[in-house]
Amino acid sequence: MGIIASRKMAIFVILIHTLAYAIWLLACNNDWLRIIGSDLFQTTAPIIAAYWLYRRYQQVKTRDRIFWLFLSFSMVSYTLGMVVWMYYDIYLRITPPFPGTCDIFWILMRVFIFVAFNFLLTNSSISKIFKLVYDTLIIISIASSISWAFIVKPILDVSKEHSVLSQLIYASSTILNLAILLGLLFIFNSKNFK
Repeated sequence: MGIIASRKMAIFVILIHTLAYAIWLLACNNDWLRIIGSDLFQTTAPIIAAYWLYRRYQQVKTRDRIFWLFLSFSMVSYTLGMVVWMYYDIYLRITPPFPGTCDIFWILMRVFIFVAFNFLLTNSSISKIFKLVYDTLIIISIASSISWAFIVKPILDVSKEHSVLSQLIYASSTILNLAILLGLLFIFNSKNFK
């Protein structure tokens, strides 16, 4: 299958999966079945993504193939987090503990994404990286300030009765998301990015 046909197939599968998920949520009147379907749809999406990302890793023969491998690792990690969540949600019928195993897998997902972007960026020249840092520092500082004021600080204020580990997990998700945003900004600001 060629690259164009592969992209068309990916778009088709994404649309069908999203449409089926929306129909399931809207049409299902039984709360228990809605939970089961929701968990299954949220677990199958990263499985499909991990498969496609790993296939891309196998197809690419350049140094950038490691980027695709770490992205596939991130989707596997997200899938494992969802499997743990489903075990608590469907089998045990309880809310998963926080912090729990699923949170560790979800943080690992963000770490894998950050490593993938970092690897992609290390292929750039030093002067290009400095220019990109300067260009994106303004955006990141604004995003960090907004995230701190409206996301991290309120979470930490609410979680004062929780352990230090819980607070670290609360804050790490936002911090890792900002790191991923930084990587994306570097990539999109790069004029020579393929």
